[in-house]
Parts: sequence; C-alpha cells; structure tokens
Amino acid sequence: MSTRQHTRPGTPAILTLIALVAVVLFGGSGMAAAAGPTVVAQPTTTTLTVTPTARGYGTATVARAVVRDSGQHARPGSVRFYLDQALVATVALPISGIASVSIGTGASVGRHVVRAVYVPAPNLAVASSRADRAFDVTRARPTWYVSVPLPVVFGGKAALNVVVNGPKVSPGTASLMLGGRTIQKLAVPSSGPLKFRPSVSWNAGRANFTLTYSGNAYTAPSSRPVVLNTAKAASTLNLSAPTSLAYGTGGIVRVGITSAGTKATGVVTLFVDGTARSASRLSAGAAALTIPALKAGRHTLTAQYAGDSNHGTATRSATITAPATPCPVSARACVDLTHSVTWLQSGGRITYGPVVMTSGRPGYRSNAGMFTVYWKDINHHSSEFNNAPMPYSVFFDGGIAFHEGSVYVQSHGCIHLTQSAAQTYFNSLHVGDQVYVFGYAPY
Repeated sequence: MSTRQHTRPGTPAILTLIALVAVVLFGGSGMAAAAGPTVVAQPTTTTLTVTPTARGYGTATVARAVVRDSGQHARPGSVRFYLDQALVATVALPISGIASVSIGTGASVGRHVVRAVYVPAPNLAVASSRADRAFDVTRARPTWYVSVPLPVVFGGKAALNVVVNGPKVSPGTASLMLGGRTIQKLAVPSSGPLKFRPSVSWNAGRANFTLTYSGNAYTAPSSRPVVLNTAKAASTLNLSAPTSLAYGTGGIVRVGITSAGTKATGVVTLFVDGTARSASRLSAGAAALTIPALKAGRHTLTAQYAGDSNHGTATRSATITAPATPCPVSARACVDLTHSVTWLQSGGRITYGPVVMTSGRPGYRSNAGMFTVYWKDINHHSSEFNNAPMPYSVFFDGGIAFHEGSVYVQSHGCIHLTQSAAQTYFNSLHVGDQVYVFGYAPY
C-alpha cells in the first residue's frame, strides 16, 4: 500500500498570483504599486452687485457678493472686499453663500471700483473667483432748516437762524437774496446755525426771499425760498401847539413823526373838537398845520397821522384855550392894538380875519374906544401928509381910517391893511357901523 503526500503551495507561486491580479486590475506589470488619480479644483463664480450705482457724497454703498460652484451650490470660505484696490473688509461666507458689506462712506466725488474676491475654505477642492463693479459718487444734496424766532419789523433787525445740513458743507457760503440783491452773506460753519441779522430796509408786507448755498467739492449748490412777513414800524407823533390863542386868531401846530427806518411820509390831519379842520403832507417827517380862529373856550386839538406803506398810524392830542374877545357884540369891526390884528364880526361872530395890521407910531397913537363909520373914499389922498395915497379909506375917528398901507410900517394913527383886507373892509363896512378899538400898541 502506497502513501499520498500533501504539499503546501510554495511562496513563488503565491507571488506570481498576486502579480497577475495587479496586471488585471491596474494594467501594470511586475510588482510596482499603482499611483492615485490627480485632484482638479472645481470652478466657482462670484456675482457682485453694488447698490446704489450712483449716490451722493457721505452716504454708504452696499456691496453684495454671491458665490456658487459649477453646480450652483454654496461653498464655505470668505469674501474679501476691496475699494479702489484697498482691502476694506473680509466677510466669512454664511451657509447661504452671500456676503454683504457697507463701504465707501468717505469715498471722494468721482468713479470708484469695488472688487469681491472669494477665498475657499482650507483643504476644499474649489477654485477662487472674483468680480468687479463700479459706482459713482456725486456731490451731496444739502437740506435746509430755517427758523424766524422774532417778528420782522420795518427799520429793525430781522433774525433768521439757518442750518445747511450735509456731510461736508464747509467751506462754503450762504446768502439771503431778495429780487436778485444780496441782503447778507455768511460763511457756512462746519456745525451750528447761520445767524442772519440783516437790517430791514425792504418794504413792509409779504416778501419772497431766497436762501442760496455756494456748494464745494463735496456738496452741491442749493437754494430754497423763504417768505418773510414784515410789519410796519411803529410811529410816534410829536405835537407842538400853543396853549392859548389871541382874540379871534388862529395858530400853528407843528407835528413831527418819529419812526424806524426811512423818514415817514403821508398826511397829517388836525381835528378840533373831533372835526377835521386842516391837513398837511409830511416833508422830511414833519408838517405844520393851521389852527383856525376858534370861539371862546377850551378846545381839544388832535393831530392824526394816517401812516404810509412802511410806518404805522399815530395820534396825539392837546388842549388850547381861545379867550373871549373884549369886542362888544354890537361892533362890526374890531381892532386889537396889543396883538396888531383886526377882524370883522356880526353878532359877535367873526366873519373875516383876524388879519394883521399896524397902528399909530409913538406920538401918533391910535385912540381906543367905540367909534362909528362916517365916511368912505375908495381913492383918498391925505391932505395932512403930503397928499399920501390912502386907497379904500373907511373913516371912523376924525382923520383916522382903515386903508391900504404897509403892515410893516407904523402909521400916523390910521389902521394899515393889506390890499385884499382893505378891499374887504371897504366893501363890508357901511356908514353907521360901529368900530371898537382896544388895547395898547407894543411899539
């Protein structure tokens, strides 16, 4: 009986088998180990938007970067944002793959470029990418704030507090304009209000002004309308009047108007006991008004200024006394030697005058007393004084008469009248009328 021997395959056979398997699997030969495949980074796309693409100086620009791979998937990493090639921010990408940043608030006026660069996370087989976008910075448009804290009155000072608001308004100037005319110009401060304090030389009422700003390299020129309602200046009436009148005479009231700004113009009216009796137009802010002859007693004088376009109304009153005349009611003509005036009356009421006159000089004084008209001669000549002419003579005391003569030269006893007064006396007085002469001449 024979014995079968089992043998274990030898080492050379095993090695040969391994080599054959390697050839089949890796296409190689021999005992060399196979190398791994080359890794290629997956491309990405960065999309950049800039909002707004044009904006004023001092405002922000928002840059927004969206990063996607070729399969439109977000990938981790960060985005670096550059402004005009200067790095301004690095933002880690969130899971959305969108990064945003506010940049450029201090960018100068002009065109600028924003760049977004995607930087992949470490050990991530994706490529970097970038995008550029431009935006423009224009000069900022300022805003205005205006307040008028005090009433504006003609002839006074106006007060306007003005703020020109913007990111950089200084240097620059602001002007208050009226109808193309510069009322006041001020330098614009970097902060705080402009305080316009012009003298109010424009007319009272509603006025349309314009505030203008010059602008600078950062802020654009600007303007805005301003309406000012200007009140009239208050007026004060200064009154100078006599406290009493001579017998049957009137007088003069002098009025001055004090007010701010220009000299007041317009009309002043004089009222006596509430009735308008005379009026006068102001000249250089002043006027003279005539007080008529008043009946005996106490009277109220009121001067009233009507105002003008820039000055308000004003009123002032005073009292005046008109004395009772000593001339009897029965007299038709009265002569006051003391005040050198004469008048005609009827029933005690003055009908003409008083008018100025002159009476007899020293040595030829006119007599006082009650006399009667006894003769009239329209073209008389003196038989006593060298045939001197005595037109419109009305004789009442011997050779003493009313007649035309110089009211600046004293007579030889007659009553000198102006031509118009002499004519009136000649036509008004008749033979038999009484003439009363009283007082004493002051010369």
